[in-house]
Amino acid sequence: EDRIQFEGRALGGCFDVLVNLIGTKYDKVNEFIKRYKDDGIVWYFDICDMLDSSIFSHLVQFKYAGYFENCKGIIFGRVGNIREDLKISLEEIIEKSIGCLNIPIILDADIGHVGPQLAIVNGAIIKVTSENGKEKIETNFR
Repeated sequence: EDRIQFEGRALGGCFDVLVNLIGTKYDKVNEFIKRYKDDGIVWYFDICDMLDSSIFSHLVQFKYAGYFENCKGIIFGRVGNIREDLKISLEEIIEKSIGCLNIPIILDADIGHVGPQLAIVNGAIIKVTSENGKEKIETNFR
């Protein structure tokens, strides 16, 4: 598909860190998702350095934790380093772990550990458009 567009409240950050918060007393994600269910959620992930099998298992963990409820789309920044043990691409990892959710996904966005690095503000309403491999993110604070 040449054009992808979605809008919702931004939620995300460094994937390597976020996975350590699931199920802890600091995990308020499901409350946030319920509070902003009418807006929907746009997840954004920045993977710094992780095994491909860990990315797979953590995406499944996010799915079972209910993190993708009301999800309008997911943005993955350019990955710093994926250490291979499964020897499958990020696209295959996503398809096998959360592909069944039919959520629009953008890969290699200008966020994260690999420059250029655009900022995304958690809680802001973002409208994301990807056309022919070029992304645009409009931010609205309300």
